[in-house]
Amino acid sequence: MNSTAQPAPTLTLQKRGFEIGWHGAQPVTSTREQTIQGFERFHQLFGRWPATMSQHCDCSENIYWGDARLTSPGHRMLYNLLTRWRNHAAFRGDVPGHALYWSDICRDRVKYVRNFVFADMNTLAACPCMPYHDPARPDVNYWYASSEGHLIETFVRTVSERNQDKLEAEGGACIMYTHFAYQFTKDGVLNRRFKELMERLSGKNGWFVPVSELLDYILRQRGPATFGPLQRTALERRWLAHKIRFGIA
Repeated sequence: MNSTAQPAPTLTLQKRGFEIGWHGAQPVTSTREQTIQGFERFHQLFGRWPATMSQHCDCSENIYWGDARLTSPGHRMLYNLLTRWRNHAAFRGDVPGHALYWSDICRDRVKYVRNFVFADMNTLAACPCMPYHDPARPDVNYWYASSEGHLIETFVRTVSERNQDKLEAEGGACIMYTHFAYQFTKDGVLNRRFKELMERLSGKNGWFVPVSELLDYILRQRGPATFGPLQRTALERRWLAHKIRFGIA
């Protein structure tokens, strides 16, 4: 790279205060060696390990994924029936000795991992224990949840005016899950409804910060939360109800 070359767009975003998280070494399944190489490259580019992570839904190196996201035998059975067993034992990143195993790397280098997604814009209300540690899944330091918005239609529904005002009244917190490549623009023009809602939201007296900064703040104020059986059962049931409504994956 010569001295006049412009920095990569992602580095520019980081300099502007955006958080760059881990989303896998590549958008397809990666071996342990490829994942380690990916982490090293991440550190080389951004000068740190990623604080947060979200997994690609169908990469086989995912950790505690598919039916392994659920602990209750009844919940697992329902999930597997609804998915026709395609996600049963399909993800091996947390299986020591397997070629895809890397959850020990996650434990050492990543602080927060995303798991359940809910329709409520107030993510903290849907998952009040986040960030939490689950002893049944020890290689993740802390889990966090997010609010549904992976398509433009679901995003604008979740952040509607009514839901914005409700979030504000509750004094809650929202972490949105989305893919901005999914029809948020058409022919280079930003979706009008999305633009209206974001402008409205930005005008509120909110605290707009990266995910890890929000989760760090909750940890400082509340202290670490450990997942108990009752909390786990309630959260799993709530997530399954959401997945049935929006489509199981």
